[in-house]
Amino acid sequence: LLNAQPGILNPYRVVPEPALQHFSDEPDPERAYERELALAAATRRRLTLDVLTGLLPWEIQRMAETRIVLLRAVRAVGGRPSAHPGLVITALREDESEHHQHAQVVADFLDEIRERITLLIPERDADPYALKRDDRLTVLTLAGLTLPKDGVGREHWTDAEATAIELVNLAAWLTQHSVYDRPKHLRKGVWIDEAFFLSEVPTGRVLMNRFARDSRKWNVRVLLSSQIPADFLRIEGFVSLLDSVFVGRLDDDSAQADALRLLKVP
Repeated sequence: LLNAQPGILNPYRVVPEPALQHFSDEPDPERAYERELALAAATRRRLTLDVLTGLLPWEIQRMAETRIVLLRAVRAVGGRPSAHPGLVITALREDESEHHQHAQVVADFLDEIRERITLLIPERDADPYALKRDDRLTVLTLAGLTLPKDGVGREHWTDAEATAIELVNLAAWLTQHSVYDRPKHLRKGVWIDEAFFLSEVPTGRVLMNRFARDSRKWNVRVLLSSQIPADFLRIEGFVSLLDSVFVGRLDDDSAQADALRLLKVP
């Protein structure tokens, strides 16, 4: 993943643009299509906001002004698929509100880590999404990423660990893009390991829920694996959507109890 083309994890691109032909079985295809277009744009904005917030140092993240200036900048850029986070940094620089000084600080921090987030920002005239791909199999490996240890609070994550979490989240959305970018009837399969990290961020939980709800409609089999059963219990309503559960050996009493809840065994 770390050696992939710049811009491959652009949060505006990993959320697929709906196609009108996907709604031919709806009572009102055009209305359903317009609704999904608006939802895709809103999802891009939310995903970009979450990712850029997660990349900032914890002390900056938790300040109310940070959310305010980032939200304003993301709204200024909009939710079109051709956008990218570099435009959000520019919008922060152009903030003339009462929080303009804080916007400059946030922009400085994001500029400082540009080298670490090249996967989010495409090079000029070299957008990896310019050409449509039709790969039979895609494998995303996490070699080189430093993921935080289980039980360590967000305030204690290193910069490298915080970046890794956001890249894993975006990689999962990229996986979703490859599913929704293909015809509905085509058989598809997805396996996401370390699902724990998706359950840690709001947009990751949205993705897991969407996969579970849309698997039949889009003819896709989704496998999610984690060492911790509680990861799947954290997402409201998610367990009722599971069709099959496999559980390995667990020694901890609470982990065993969580696994039994997943298995629907008393």
